[in-house]
Amino acid sequence: MPNHRFSVLKDREVSSLEAGVESLKRRFSRNKRHSSEENTINRLTPRSSSGMPPKNKHGQADVNGEDSSRSNGYTQNNGESSSNRRHKGNNQEAQTSPALGQYTEHARQTIEKMRSAHKAIHDLSEQFRIHESEIQDIPKNQEKIAELEEECRNKDEIIRDHKGMNAILSQEKHAAEQEFILKEEGLEKQREALEQERMALKKEKNTSDKRALIQEAEYKGGLQKEFEALKIEQDRSFQGRKEGLDRDMKQKEEENKAKLADLEIHHKIVSEEVERLRIHNQEYLKELKLTTGRCDDLEMVKTSLKKSHEEDQETIQRNLAETGDAFVSIPISNSDESQLLRIAYGQRVISFALQKTVWLPFSSEKTFSQPKLVALLAEISNEVEKSSPTSNGSRRAATVWKALTVRALHSMSAASTPNTYMENRETSSPQRTSCRADEVVRDVVKVLSPLLNMSDVDQFEEELLHLAHVAISVWASAEADESHFIIETKLDRANHAKWRSDIFEPLGDGEPDVGIPSSTRERMYTLFPRITAQKYIKAAENPSKLPGSWHNEEQQQPAIEVLYIHHGIGLPEWSRLVVRGQEEEKETKEDLRQAAEEKRKERN
Repeated sequence: MPNHRFSVLKDREVSSLEAGVESLKRRFSRNKRHSSEENTINRLTPRSSSGMPPKNKHGQADVNGEDSSRSNGYTQNNGESSSNRRHKGNNQEAQTSPALGQYTEHARQTIEKMRSAHKAIHDLSEQFRIHESEIQDIPKNQEKIAELEEECRNKDEIIRDHKGMNAILSQEKHAAEQEFILKEEGLEKQREALEQERMALKKEKNTSDKRALIQEAEYKGGLQKEFEALKIEQDRSFQGRKEGLDRDMKQKEEENKAKLADLEIHHKIVSEEVERLRIHNQEYLKELKLTTGRCDDLEMVKTSLKKSHEEDQETIQRNLAETGDAFVSIPISNSDESQLLRIAYGQRVISFALQKTVWLPFSSEKTFSQPKLVALLAEISNEVEKSSPTSNGSRRAATVWKALTVRALHSMSAASTPNTYMENRETSSPQRTSCRADEVVRDVVKVLSPLLNMSDVDQFEEELLHLAHVAISVWASAEADESHFIIETKLDRANHAKWRSDIFEPLGDGEPDVGIPSSTRERMYTLFPRITAQKYIKAAENPSKLPGSWHNEEQQQPAIEVLYIHHGIGLPEWSRLVVRGQEEEKETKEDLRQAAEEKRKERN
């Protein structure tokens, strides 16, 4: 791995650094020893006034005196005593003065070199101290190297993830480029076809022009030949056949005129044909320009429609979010999922509006404007029913009282709106106007107005008004019955098979991980509530009763029979329709976000 190689190389660098330090130590000790020897030589070397080195026995300067002095620390005349050397030096001073000056110059140069070497040694010592501190920091550096290796491994994983993402993006970019290339190839083929057609028309025009010129030249050449032949014949028989030739000449001239007229007519026809082809070619060019302009206009219209669709979609989503919270995330598009979700959303809104306004105890036009009256009637009904819990007659009396009260309320409501009823009857409408029906229409239209076209609002309100009147009539009949009807908006998951809708949740089209409840998808949207009816059934009398035995009141209590009028309609959050709708909504929001970013980049 690269981090392992980095660690090995770092260890090698540290080892080489330690070896270099040891080498510097050895060189430093060796240079100090040489420096001491050279200082000894300088002290023992005689100096003369001329500054020249001494000569050997052959009368030449001792150039190797420095080397010999380094090897033994003395001059070549080490066997003589100091007095003899001084004596001989005095005798030969005049002879050795030039040699001593040269020797002194060499000594000075050597001293300068030694000073430079000493300075270099001093610098090496400083470098050694610096490297020594770095060597002491090796454990810390190794820890840092380990941390850097771990960081490199993490960054390698990040780089691999980025490479994978780059590969996916490159594939998508390549697919988009391929699609763009195919479109460009299609346009290029159309342009080539138009160019070939234009070249064919041009070639046909040139061929027609050449054919006309050739025919004209052939006709003129033929006439010239005939004229020359007639002239020769006239010259041969000029005397004898002058008059005949004149007649023939006139006749030929007339024929030639006729032929020339025919040729002129033919030439005119050919010229007109050429002109027609030229005009036709110009029309083709104009049509090509118009087609190109239309293509540009279509692109502009397509762009504007796309922008308008995006703006309309954002407006509808915003209005839906303001009017209701159920199914707010449905996508607004032409897909099947979007249409079905909008239908389900509308059905839910209508059923909730009916439940809020119509499906209430003692519901009537009279009690609609007086909510306290409904509460009072409900308390009276409960008290009538509770007057004798074990009495079957009390429940019967409560049921009869409730039915009579509901009929009286409807009669009072009908009597309070006679004028409106007559107006509707004159317009062939069988329903009375109802405040409750109008309230239902207002509640539904208020929520669904973003999904409606302005041209369809009137028809929708009329159909919705008819539906509200039917619901009011059915509920009035239900309340007048002896059964007690209950509206339940909460559906039971265990009865999913009963309230499942074949339209919104058909069988046999499941997908993996779709249609299975989970902790993140456990909501159930009620599109139509469950309606049940409770009816009291008189208990059967006990025939085997002993004489003188007490009456068993528990056996005489009536049983309650529950009838399911409608199991309700629901749409679970884990259904295929809702899951696909949420995925489409996420994709739409992502596309809108990318489009907004592109617009912002274009402005910048």
